[in-house]
Amino acid sequence: MPFQIEHSGKAHGVHFGRGVQSGMQVQELSISGFELMDNDSSSIAPLTLIKESTLQTVDSLIVCLFPIAVDFSTITPTIAYTGSKLEYRSNGEGFTDYVMDSGQSIDFAYPNTVDFKISNASNSESVVYRIVADTQLPISFDETEVILSDLEMGNNYNFNGVTTWHNIGNYPISTMSPNEYIDVVTPLSYLTNIFTVSLSKTTGGNIYPGQEGITNVVIINAPIPGQYEATAIFNLNFNENSWELVNNPEDNYITNIGHQTIELKVIGNIVN
Repeated sequence: MPFQIEHSGKAHGVHFGRGVQSGMQVQELSISGFELMDNDSSSIAPLTLIKESTLQTVDSLIVCLFPIAVDFSTITPTIAYTGSKLEYRSNGEGFTDYVMDSGQSIDFAYPNTVDFKISNASNSESVVYRIVADTQLPISFDETEVILSDLEMGNNYNFNGVTTWHNIGNYPISTMSPNEYIDVVTPLSYLTNIFTVSLSKTTGGNIYPGQEGITNVVIINAPIPGQYEATAIFNLNFNENSWELVNNPEDNYITNIGHQTIELKVIGNIVN
């Protein structure tokens, strides 16, 4: 029998579900709790955000972020909801019943899409949620501190692939530059950051789950001798339209869904 609870249906400033008139009563249709567990039960992703969808095929998005990398092809949901019927579908196919406490795993791995539908007793009204499942920190650097070889004053440098990183999350990651640089160190106080960092792929395009990316550092006209440092900061946002991670500013399709900030420190020494 479906799990029934009473819930107002509001969180993060948006509505979880929909109130449906049923005879003389209004039946609330909503999800109030959603949790994902990996295949060996070693990691759990709790519900971190429910937001209204900008797509026309579903009502809302549910976001669950794992603290570590997991196998997204065998994930088991646990759901608390209000309604008479709980169903799910993959990749837009027909809905089928989802039996709570069955331990049934679902393939959430990209490019799969997984939707859950809550319906009233007569099946005349329903709400549909699409699940966004990822890791909190989907970029894993082979080195979190890049130390460049000595640089001669006045020269330009282009270090393509100075180090590598891996997409350990569940969605493609676009080529990106830092949103900002912090902890800048220079030989003289009036000098600014000299590094231009980017994350990309050797062949261009997005870096898909399981693929390797490269870190690039460009220096234009290396100034006076001394040691230079800077930490590049990347703020990851989810693009609902393209279903990828970007560091573009938020808009109708691009949202901060709770990923951790990505940091990479670069150190270089300029010599005469």
